[in-house]
Amino acid sequence: MTPTTPTTTQKPAGGRSRPAPARPTQQAPTAVTIDPRKIFCQYWPWFIGSGVVGLVLGVVLYFALLKLYPLYDGKVWFEFLSAIDEVDNAQTSVGKGGDEEIERFMGTQIEVMTSDAILRQAVASRPVRQDTKWLKQFMVGGRPDVIEASIELSEIANAANLPDTNIVQLRVRTTDKNDAATLVNAIKLVFLEHLRDSNQIDSQEVLERLNRRLNTAMEGRRRMEERMERLFGEAGIESLDERYSVSVNEIDQLLPSLVSTQYNLQLLRERFEEYKEFKAADGGPIVPEDIKLAVEQDSTVLDLKNQLNSLELAKRSALESLGVNHRSVKQIERNLRVTKQQLDAQQERLQNEKFDQSMELLRSQIRQLDAVERETTQSLEEARDSLTNINRMRQQHLTLEEDAKRLADEAQELSNRIAEVQARNELSTASRVRILADGEIPSEPAFPQPHVLIPIVFLLTVFSVVSVIVLREALEQRVRGPSDITMIPRTRVLGLIPNVSEDPSRPEAIETAVRDRPTGVIAECVRQMRSEIFRKLGRGGHKILLIIGGMPESGATSTIINFALSCAACDRKVLLIDANLRRPRLHDVLEVPETPGLSEAISGSMTLDDAIATSSMGVDVLPAGATDSRTYERLTTSAMANLLNEAREKYDIVLLDVAPAVVSSDAIMLAGHCDATVLVVRAMAEKRGLVARMRNQIDETNTEFLGVIINGVRGAAGGYFRRNFRATHDYLNNNGVFSEEREPRRKKRKGRRGDLFEDSEDADAAPQRNGDISALSTDADDVEDQDYEKSND
Repeated sequence: MTPTTPTTTQKPAGGRSRPAPARPTQQAPTAVTIDPRKIFCQYWPWFIGSGVVGLVLGVVLYFALLKLYPLYDGKVWFEFLSAIDEVDNAQTSVGKGGDEEIERFMGTQIEVMTSDAILRQAVASRPVRQDTKWLKQFMVGGRPDVIEASIELSEIANAANLPDTNIVQLRVRTTDKNDAATLVNAIKLVFLEHLRDSNQIDSQEVLERLNRRLNTAMEGRRRMEERMERLFGEAGIESLDERYSVSVNEIDQLLPSLVSTQYNLQLLRERFEEYKEFKAADGGPIVPEDIKLAVEQDSTVLDLKNQLNSLELAKRSALESLGVNHRSVKQIERNLRVTKQQLDAQQERLQNEKFDQSMELLRSQIRQLDAVERETTQSLEEARDSLTNINRMRQQHLTLEEDAKRLADEAQELSNRIAEVQARNELSTASRVRILADGEIPSEPAFPQPHVLIPIVFLLTVFSVVSVIVLREALEQRVRGPSDITMIPRTRVLGLIPNVSEDPSRPEAIETAVRDRPTGVIAECVRQMRSEIFRKLGRGGHKILLIIGGMPESGATSTIINFALSCAACDRKVLLIDANLRRPRLHDVLEVPETPGLSEAISGSMTLDDAIATSSMGVDVLPAGATDSRTYERLTTSAMANLLNEAREKYDIVLLDVAPAVVSSDAIMLAGHCDATVLVVRAMAEKRGLVARMRNQIDETNTEFLGVIINGVRGAAGGYFRRNFRATHDYLNNNGVFSEEREPRRKKRKGRRGDLFEDSEDADAAPQRNGDISALSTDADDVEDQDYEKSND
C-alpha cells in the first residue's frame, strides 16, 4: 500500500465533522499494457484482410517484375585444390595448416577474378564484343567504352565461396539470359589464363627451392658417412658388439666372486673380533670351545689322561686289597696328583698356543681376502667403465646412422617431390583450379522468385497493419473499459453500465432502465454498482453522494436516476437533488414540476420540505427551481451546507446531480459540502488524462472519492463484454443458459476473480462476487464462453 499522510478531522460550514480523506503520495503512472488476445478479437478481420491483400500484392508484384525487369544469373563453379607443396615447412597442405592456406588462396583468387584488370580483359574479349546486347549501351563512336563497361560489370559480377567447401561460385546477373552466360564464361576464360601464367612462375620457384634442399641433404649425408668411417673404421658396429659382449661376460663373472669374497671377509672379521673379546675378558682369557676340543685331541694330553686312568684303576685295586692307609695307596695318590697337575698345565699351555695360532691365522686370512676384494673391485670397475664407453660409442654410432638415414630419406622425398611437381605441371589442374560447371544459359530467372517475393510482401503487409494497430492501441488515451481506469493511479472502478444497445432487454429509455427492465443487464449492473457504493458509504458513515459527469453526454443524469430507483427498490429513503442549474433534467425524467426547487430552498424563500416533490417512481426530488432564481455561486454558501445537513437527517441517502466538471466548476465547489463523490465517464468518449486530472481536483476537496463508473460500454470496446452481457440477461430471464454443465466453470471463474482481487493492493478495488460482470474479464473466461456457445449451437 502507498503510504498516506495522517488524516485530520474537518468540519464543513453548518455540517457535522467527518474525517478528511487521506491523500496518497504521488505515484508514477501505470505503464500502458497491450492484450494480444484482445487486439486479435477486435481486429481479426483486419488481420485476415491484410493477409489477403499481401498475397494479392505479392502475386501482382511478381508477375509485374517478371514482365518488366527479370534478372538472369550466369554461373560458373570452380573447385580449388590443395597446394602442391609447402616447401618451407617440408609438409603437404593437409590438416589445419592446409585448410588455412587454401582459404587464403581462395580469398585471393576471388578478389583476382573480380578485379578491374580481369574484368577489362573480359569486356575486351571477342565473345563479349560480338555476342552480347549488354555491351551496346557502352558503345561510343562505334567502339566500346571498356572502363565504363568494366565498372558496370563489377557491379553485376560477384564471386563467393560456398560455406565449408572448396567451391567458389562466379555469378553475373543481367536482364538477358544469353548475355549472362556469355559474360560469365568470358570472365572464367580470362581468369584461368591469368592463373596459368602465374602458376608457371610459381612452379619454377618451387623446383628451384626443392633442388637446393636436395643438394643440402645429400651433402649432409656424405659428411655423416665420412665421420662414421673415421670413428669406427671399416668394422663399424660389429667390433663394438664383440667388445660389448666381452665386457658383459667379464662383469657377470666378477660380480659373484666379489660378493662371495665380501661375504667370507665379513665372517672372518666377525670371528676375529669375537676372539679378541675372549682374549681380553676380565676374569682371564676365555678359550673358545673349538680350541678346547682341539687341545683335548692332542697326543700328550691323551697320554696324560691314559696315565690318570691307569692310576685310578691301581688306586681302586690297592684300596680293596691294602686299605686306605697303606703306603702303596698313598704313593698312588701322590702320583695321581702329580699327573693331574701335569695334565692341567699341558692343557693350558696348548690352549694358549692354539688360541694365538688361530688369531694369527684369522689375521692372515683377512689380509688375503682384503687384497682379493680390492683386486676384484678394481677389475669390476674397469669392466663397467669399458661397458659404458662401448655403450656411448654404440649410441653415437646409432645417432649418426639415424641422421644419415634421415638425410637419405629426405633426399629421396625431395627427389620424389621434384618429380611430382614436374608431373603436376603437365596436368590440367596445375593451376589448383578445376571447373565443375561452365556457364550455361539459365532457364529460369533468378529474380523475381515467387517463393521468396510473395511471402515477403505478405509478411510486410501483415506486419505493417499489425504495427499500425499496435501503435494505435499504445497511443489510445480514451477510456474503453475498466482496464483503462485501473491504469490511473489511486483510481478504482465502481462498476460499468453497458450501452443501451448492448442490453438484450432493449429498455425504451436509459434513464429509467431499472424501472422499465428490472431483469435487464443495465438494471443488474446498477444493482452491482449500488452494492459497492453502499458498502463504501456505510464504511465511512456517509449519506450525501455527489455524482459528477466528466463531459457533457457522459450519462451522469441517467446513472444517478437509475441508482436512485435501485436504492428506493431496496426500501431506502432517497432524495435526488438537481444541482445542475445550467441544464437541469431530473424533473423531466421523474415527471415532477421544475419549481419550486433548489434555487428557492437555498435562497431562503422556501423551506426544504416545501421545495421537495415526490415522484411517481418512489423517490423524492429537489428540482433545480425557477430559471430566474438560479445563482450558481449559492452552491458554495453555508445555505447549501445547511440544506444538505437537513437532508442528511431526513433521508437514508442524498444524491446530487451536477453540471459536467469540464464545462463548469460547480462540481468541485459542491464536493466540499458532500460526504463522497463518484465520477461518471462515457466509454470511448473521455480520455484517461481527463479522468486523472478530475480525480486530482476532487482529492483537493473535503470529500472522499469512491471511484469511477464507466457508462456506455460496448462489446467492441474491450472484446470481452458482449458475451458476458448476453449470459447475464439469459440467466436473469431464466433462458436456461447456465446449465449444470456450465455452472462448475462459472464457479471456477468466480474463484479466479476472487484470487485476483485478494492479491491486489487494495481490497476495496474488488467488485461484488455475486455474478459481477463489471469485473475485468480474463482470457480464460472468454475461451470458456466460446466453448459454451459452440456447445449450445
